[in-house]
Amino acid sequence: MVDGHDAAYSASKGAVRSLTKHAAQWFGKDNIRVNSVHAGAIFTEMAEAVRIKSQEDMGSHNEGKAALKYMLENQRTSQMHIYI
Repeated sequence: MVDGHDAAYSASKGAVRSLTKHAAQWFGKDNIRVNSVHAGAIFTEMAEAVRIKSQEDMGSHNEGKAALKYMLENQRTSQMHIYI
């Protein structure tokens, strides 16, 4: 964690994962699936707002914070959503 924003962001992402797991267990008995996608860094307008203009910028911005050293494109994440 680098600052308070990162801590809040991580906590909220963890909460969504936990809620998803609980809902999947709860609704599974009725054959209802519950999924969530946590894709990591995605190149969007939000990334541009913090002056990230390229994959290389993202690598340096997330140094030591992200498993992937590049950002996903919106097209890739939409494919994940269609799959599930």
